[in-house]
This record gives sequence, structure tokens and C-alpha cells, in this order.
Amino acid sequence: MSTGFRFRFLLGFTVVVATSPALLAQQATAKVDRGDIRLVVLERGTVEAVNRSELICRLRGSSAIKWMIEDGAVVKKGEKVLEFDDGRLREGLQAARIAAEQQRANLTTIEAELKNVELSMKRDLEIAAAYVKLAGLEREQMKKRSDSGLEKLKIHVEQTKTAVALAELNAKNKNDEESKLALQIARLEHEKAKLELAGASDGLSSVLVLKAEIALLEANRQQESARIQNEAKVQQAQQRVRAAQAQLKQRSAVVRDFEEQLASCILVAPQDGLVSYYVPAAEFPSNVVPAVGEMVREGQKLLTVNDLSQFAISIQVPESQIANFKKGQTAVARVDAIPNVEMTGKIDFVSTVPDRSPWGAQDEKRYRVRVLLDSQPKSLKPGMTAEVRFTGPEVQGVLRAPRSALLREGRQFVCQVKVGEKTARRIVQIGIADEKFVEIKSGLKENEEVILRK
Repeated sequence: MSTGFRFRFLLGFTVVVATSPALLAQQATAKVDRGDIRLVVLERGTVEAVNRSELICRLRGSSAIKWMIEDGAVVKKGEKVLEFDDGRLREGLQAARIAAEQQRANLTTIEAELKNVELSMKRDLEIAAAYVKLAGLEREQMKKRSDSGLEKLKIHVEQTKTAVALAELNAKNKNDEESKLALQIARLEHEKAKLELAGASDGLSSVLVLKAEIALLEANRQQESARIQNEAKVQQAQQRVRAAQAQLKQRSAVVRDFEEQLASCILVAPQDGLVSYYVPAAEFPSNVVPAVGEMVREGQKLLTVNDLSQFAISIQVPESQIANFKKGQTAVARVDAIPNVEMTGKIDFVSTVPDRSPWGAQDEKRYRVRVLLDSQPKSLKPGMTAEVRFTGPEVQGVLRAPRSALLREGRQFVCQVKVGEKTARRIVQIGIADEKFVEIKSGLKENEEVILRK
């Protein structure tokens, strides 16, 4: 077989590649051995302000940016930083105010109608009450008149009865025709008086009293009917007032909403600090970087006002390494823009859930870790790129290989192992690492020779 011919075949996780002895001799190698490793982790991150306020668009729908402050400007609290085009909102506010004033005038008219209905009800009820009172007085008069006539007739009956008794006594004493005739006349007068009394009790007087009673009942009925009819009219007028009040409330709410929207057309700095434009993450490609004339939607992030008094560095740690990061752990950082300045800090936040993966790397989970800086130079700014170095405890007697022997492929690490005059590709599982060596948990054995990458 020609030594210049290369071929591969798969043996478990090993791919053996034949190569020329001359080429293999030129490649640098190192043996897998056991030794000490002090955990050293280097991660790239971004400088951020510890205290920062995000400004978002609170206008409904889409709105155009009319003016905005320069990126990187230093502002004071309350200073204007962005303004939206408010022409459409001002037109809407004017129309809403006109509609509200029209409804307010309509409500005034309907309230006046309610007052008129209430006055009419009061007048009608007063008239009906007067008729009831008058009917009651007439009934009382009829009753008194009837009672007075009956009393007179009763007295007359008693008088005629007494006259009969006297006539009987006189006729008995005299026993003549004249006294007997007087007795008959007295008896007839008495019978007549009794008949008149009986007729008065069952006759015209009773009818007149009954008519007065009926008139009083009718007056009461008309009074109740007037009350029911007028109360219905008042209730209808009150319903119209409530409906008009509800419409005015709705239109006033529209006015307030437009006023609030207009107030939201101007964004001011909520604190002193440095302004930075919001740059959308890769997972939101539809978002645009804010700029004058650009259309933005409700809820879209626009600017960040960063407090310059304290900074931190935010890094994204792979899932395989997150167990090595604890709150309070110290770190050393350098910023690319200020390479000669070394800063120290401590971890103050370790996320318990992975951040959303960027597009194209959904299988790679990363966790956010933040390092709070102890101090920082005046030239430090949010958004600068930094490298953070973490040093952990030393682990002794672990199986290790040079870092330059490993190559990352997706979520796996691989290396080339020298097997005689051939090389074999191995998939390895790694542990902790320092600046020179990586702990090998599986995939390699002690004294195996690995190819070093240039």
C-alpha cells in the first residue's frame, strides 16, 4: 500500500488514518500523563452597567422616531433623549376633545330634561294630593250632615212618642171624642216620624255619603296612577342621563388616552448616565436598531441609560462548565480597549436557567454569569468586550493532555492519537483545565501520544 494514500475506517469511536511516515514525523506530539491542574477558565464577555434603565416604545401600533440623542451621550435625569412623530396623535386628540365636548353638551341637555320631568312629577303629585284632600273633606261634610239629620229625626221620634203618651193619658182622663181624635193624630205623627227616620237611614243621606266615599277612592286612585306614570318618566330620564354620562366617560377616557400617548412621545432619562442604543439580539432579527425616521412598535426596546458609577462584566458560560462558577468567586478581567489595565471582581450572579440560544445554535446551552468589578477606570464604557479569567483550586494526579491537542467539534472534543505510523481520531470527555492542560475523563489512556495542533 502506498504511504501517500490516505484511508479511514471506523472502529467504535476511533477513526484510523494512514499517512506518510515523513509527514507524521514532522508533527509535534506529546504524551498523555498524570499531573496537577489548577482550574483556569477564560471567558469572553461584555461590560455592562450594574444599574441601567431601559426605555421602550409605549405607543400603540407603529410610530416613527422624529429625533433621538446621539449614541454614547452622557445625560442628566429628566433630559430628553428621544421624541416620536406626534402629528397623528394630535389630530386624534383634537377629534376626541370635540367629541367629548359634544357629548358634554348633550349630557347637559338631558340633565335639564330630567329636572323638568322631576318638576312635572312634583306638580302632578301635588295636584293629585289636593284632589284627595278635597274629596276627603267632602266625605266628612256629607257624613256630618247625614249624622246631624238622623239625630234630629231621632229626637222627633222621641218627641212624638212622648206626645202619644200624653194623648193616651188625656184620652183616658176625659174619655171624649176630641181626646180620642187627638190620640189618633199623635199616634199618626209618631208613625210618620219613625218612617222618616227609617227612610233617612236607608235613603238619600246614605247615598250621598257613599258617593263621597267613591269620590275619595277615585281621587286616591288618580293620585297613585299619577305617581306611577311620573316615576316611570323620571326613571326613563335618569336612564338617558346615565347613558349620556357613560358615553361622556368613554369619550373622556379616549381624550386621556390620547394625552397619555402624546406624553409618551417624549422619552426622558430616568437617571444620570450614558445613553446606548439598543441592538437587537440575533434571535429577534425582525427588530431594527433605532434611528431617526425608523418605524418602531409598542414594547420595542430603544435606548438604555447606564449608570456609570459601577460596572460588571456579563459572560455566557457553556453548560459543561457552569458547575465551576459560584457566587463570591474572584476573577481577573481585562478589556480589549484598555489592555494594560487589569481589574478584579467577584461573581454576584449565576443564572439557574440557560439563556435563549442564538439562531443556528439551538443545541448549545449557555448560562449567564455576572462579575461585579471592585473598581474600574474612567475610560470604561458599557458594551466594551472583555476577557475574564477565573482560577480555581489545584487538583493533583489527574490524567491530562495538552490543550493544543484538543479540537472542539460542535458539543464534542476530539484529538488525533499516534498509533504506530498512523493516527486515530478519538472523541474524548474532558474535565477541568488550566492554561496548558485539560483533564481527560475518558477517550485517552496514560502514555498515549497525541498530535499537537499548530
